[in-house]
Amino acid sequence: MKKTLLLAAASLLTYTAAFAQNGKQMLETIEETNIGDNLIFYYYNSDELVDSIVAVDYYGTTSKVFTYNDDNQVERIDCYSYNSFEFEKYSYILYGYNDEGQKIWRQNWNVLPEGSWDDRYDAEITYAYNPDGSLLSQVTYLLYRNSNTYERMDSTVYRYSSGRLGRTDCYTGDGNLNSYYTYSYDPRGNMETELNYMSVDGTSSNVEVYSKRDYEYDRSGNLKEIVYYLANSSSEFSIPQDSTSYVYDTSVSADNLVYPIDPEEPEDYEPYLKSQLNGYSIYNLEEYDMKLALTQVFVYNWGDFHPLGVDKAMTAEGSDVKVYVSGGTAFILGLEDKGCDYAIYDMMGRTVLSGQLAGGTVDVCPLHDGYYILSVDGHNVKFRR
Repeated sequence: MKKTLLLAAASLLTYTAAFAQNGKQMLETIEETNIGDNLIFYYYNSDELVDSIVAVDYYGTTSKVFTYNDDNQVERIDCYSYNSFEFEKYSYILYGYNDEGQKIWRQNWNVLPEGSWDDRYDAEITYAYNPDGSLLSQVTYLLYRNSNTYERMDSTVYRYSSGRLGRTDCYTGDGNLNSYYTYSYDPRGNMETELNYMSVDGTSSNVEVYSKRDYEYDRSGNLKEIVYYLANSSSEFSIPQDSTSYVYDTSVSADNLVYPIDPEEPEDYEPYLKSQLNGYSIYNLEEYDMKLALTQVFVYNWGDFHPLGVDKAMTAEGSDVKVYVSGGTAFILGLEDKGCDYAIYDMMGRTVLSGQLAGGTVDVCPLHDGYYILSVDGHNVKFRR
């Protein structure tokens, strides 16, 4: 049976979804100097597959909704933009696979107004593989609807070394080299640096370094940040152009916590790490008995633990804690079976906002205008941080 995933609602203010599953990416922030932050939220279904992605930036809100085939492979992505208080579909993407489960083509289709005669193009990308299953190349074609003709636009060839991607060559439609990328890795095998070279004359003998991406990871190996640089006239990298940071839901269930520990060294508390952003690490240490869940939350900032204390709202039978960090503010949410007592702290442990809402499914959604939505089962509280 095919799994079709639909939009939860037609407005971002009522778009409610649970936090991502343990270890899943839940927030991506792209910081651009001239535009501001581009926030990208990831939502998952019960199979831990991406349900939808919502992006909020200076220009507005967009959403991508995923459909899967019987093998849990992405079969279709519908793309929406938020206009006039509703989501309007502007394009969709289709995928095809071979018998080995390898993606062999992708088609990007624009949604045109009914009766439109615009000769807008759509795109098709075909993929080829090496005998070991690694991606060998991809070719992009443009399709002109009115003339029903294809035009070869560009192609990419992937080269490997010791089982890792070592170089990517990018060619124009007529076969000239346009640019290429080289990659370096850290001792754990994570990509550390990506360098981009532009060809001056269509060959690899006359090139200029153009840009660089540096990749940073947390202790669990999750991608933490990507910083993008452009080379100056001296082929040097100095000022970052933009950066992308990632936040994961690293919640720990009560079954994994055996006994309480007094915080002394942060390395001892890696299993209790909740969030990590802007130099702060949020740890949640929990002590459970048959009736009471007592939650102690600590902030570790550049060498010192700062206890935020045990709040009354955080002490309740059957409660759990979610922590969300953004812009130097820690959102600490206590969840109960029949409701939600929530408390929002700054990094000094001072209460910013607290209260109670009915229900139990909680999400915190930053908006581009500086407001936040605390949503519990569709009931929203809007506030500034």
